[in-house]
Amino acid sequence: MNMSRESTQNNANQINSEFALIRVHSRLAAVLLVLLAIAGCRSRVIRVSLTNTSEQPLSAIVVDYPNATFGVNTLAPGKTFQYTIKPLATGMLKIQFTDANGRVHSVPGPGVKKGQEGTIAIRINQDSASAASALEQ
Repeated sequence: MNMSRESTQNNANQINSEFALIRVHSRLAAVLLVLLAIAGCRSRVIRVSLTNTSEQPLSAIVVDYPNATFGVNTLAPGKTFQYTIKPLATGMLKIQFTDANGRVHSVPGPGVKKGQEGTIAIRINQDSASAASALEQ
């Protein structure tokens, strides 16, 4: 009788060990699947920086890009405003700003395409703006 109980107990312990091992492997597989999904679902964005290179504040700075717009109310001398965009179409950026004397300026910016990523650095003074881009498809 004792042999039968010991055998049954050993079988039960072995089954519990196998289930525990399956649970560990299932959890590990789930973690790996989540990590692979995160790594593969990276969003392609462009980081845009607006820098006031002048000695006076700028105001009403607006950047238009295909299908969207962003901006900042005021930008103090020497300060930088950063924003991330995700172009959904192809087209040119348009930069508009108001100088310290209240004059509105409009300047064309670089072109962007859907799916691009990288950076665009826009430097603005009281008279104009210039942009340097490092973009890739």
